[in-house]
Amino acid sequence: MIWSLAKLEDERQELIEVISNLKAWQHSPIEESHVIALNLTAHMMRLSELEEEILANRREQDLAACATIIRKSA
Repeated sequence: MIWSLAKLEDERQELIEVISNLKAWQHSPIEESHVIALNLTAHMMRLSELEEEILANRREQDLAACATIIRKSA
């Protein structure tokens, strides 16, 4: 589970870098600026999905940790 969270965090960081690079190109006067805008939107949507997955993963880990503590104290 920790490996999964680390993998999600790595992908999140990579997406942030890609989004930053796309934002720099978005305002350049090239013909493909609409394509860049579409890519930017797609990457930002994936970033939102990843952040939801990360939060769900952390909640799951927290619940597992609480269950372990409760079992040990019982």
